[in-house]
Amino acid sequence: MLETSGRHWVARRVRGRAAVSNLATIGDDWDEASSGIEAYAAERGWWTPAPGRRFDFRAAFENPEPRYRAEARYDASCRFLAAAGRPDVPEMLRHLRDHYDGGTVHRPGRKDGDPEGWSVCMHPTPATGATAASMVAELGAERPVIAWCAQTTPCTSVFLPVAVGAELPDALTRGSGEPDGRSAWWLMKALGDEVMTDSVGRTPGVQDVWHAWEGELLAEVATDRAATGRNLARRVARMLHRREALLKQMAAGRPAAHGG
Repeated sequence: MLETSGRHWVARRVRGRAAVSNLATIGDDWDEASSGIEAYAAERGWWTPAPGRRFDFRAAFENPEPRYRAEARYDASCRFLAAAGRPDVPEMLRHLRDHYDGGTVHRPGRKDGDPEGWSVCMHPTPATGATAASMVAELGAERPVIAWCAQTTPCTSVFLPVAVGAELPDALTRGSGEPDGRSAWWLMKALGDEVMTDSVGRTPGVQDVWHAWEGELLAEVATDRAATGRNLARRVARMLHRREALLKQMAAGRPAAHGG
């Protein structure tokens, strides 16, 4: 784990499991640190060295005021890792979609200051931003390494398997600060935005479509991992085709259906 402030940093080796969020998680339990970090913090009045007192990165560098926004998210990840025997890919995907008492469905109405207002999967209410993308990487001896990647908020998107190092289709390489109809990210964001106009009513049907397909993808990767890179362009095209079908169904006031 690596946490930084400007040019300075601390690192802690993970022995087993660890979670991170939008807060400092490394205090005085670091294994490595950048040269001069304690003197740098002391010069600015952020830290007072004392004999026998080990430098505490969180105490010196973190602004505690916004910490509440991330504590519930961090605690949720810690509980998830503590409870699971050995998390598998579907369990990790489920966790990244977590909305506390809403399950995997975003329920608007929480206020800034509510400890559970900022869930693992984040949306602009009450946050000022949203989850931009999510990824679960399968690390191990098997090759190729597979990264399961979702565009924008994972609760409204699908995780596609991407073989690390494989050539990416054009739709996955496009993106800027402006909406782009050729960019998979912007196209999936438009779907997510439409779902969020009635998140409670629309999310379950959209998730039914994506989750059923994810089950197929997990089985395909388990059967032929080597084909993951070759199949990516076709899967991206299929994702965007299903996106169009979902938008048409929502526009017509019909529930989401499988297929496509």
